[in-house]
Amino acid sequence: KSMWLILPCEVKHIWEVVLGNFLKRPVDGSTATRIEKPRKSLKKEMGKYLSKGTKIIKKIVDAGKGDLLPSAYHGSSRSLKKEIKAAIIILQGDECEAFIDNLESMKESNLISFIPILWEIPESGGKFVAIGFVGWVRDIETVSQFLVAA
Repeated sequence: KSMWLILPCEVKHIWEVVLGNFLKRPVDGSTATRIEKPRKSLKKEMGKYLSKGTKIIKKIVDAGKGDLLPSAYHGSSRSLKKEIKAAIIILQGDECEAFIDNLESMKESNLISFIPILWEIPESGGKFVAIGFVGWVRDIETVSQFLVAA
């Protein structure tokens, strides 16, 4: 008897069908649906998995259909939601400005991964501005040292 209620290959197939129907083209979901038990820190694993799929999400947003994406991971357990909430870092003031000024160099150094949260300016002819960023920080202490050195 299998320990899976839905087999990983079935999750992959469902994901490919849903995204394929949405994008109106075939989709390879093999890298987006690799399911396994976390080996190390759950926070690190969640950060890694939440940052996956950003290219396809960007394509969906660029196609003007970003409002059809889910706004939250409702299927998460309470304990997982607590861990994610505890791992959220909010930067303000000079620290925030230094972080934004160094986004690309930190990304190139593999210290962070991110995508901008875009907002369409009303009556602007489709112009978008970044109002925030979502992603992961590999190690906040290393990033802090990077920012001090920058």
